Amino acid sequence: MCPDAGTSGAPATPPQWPRPPPTVSGAIPDSEHHRPKSQMALEMIDELIQWGRTPPVLTADAGYGDTTAFRQGLTDREIGYVVAVKGATVSP
Repeated sequence: MCPDAGTSGAPATPPQWPRPPPTVSGAIPDSEHHRPKSQMALEMIDELIQWGRTPPVLTADAGYGDTTAFRQGLTDREIGYVVAVKGATVSP
């Protein structure tokens, strides 16, 4: 027997759960558009540099290493790097 059942033996009524607050729309702002992950990574590195923290060397997988703009962005920022690339990748 449930201890909250009272003397009648009937199951207790569960407490009324509070309703969750209404959710805010998860819509992406109109000003935000697709950006490649390599571009977002460079933006994060730029923010890190603004904080006074420049990485001495950076490592990345081929998802980044195959992107010429990413490698060039690291070179432009004078950040050393070791990145994986696919066999068909050509470096200018």
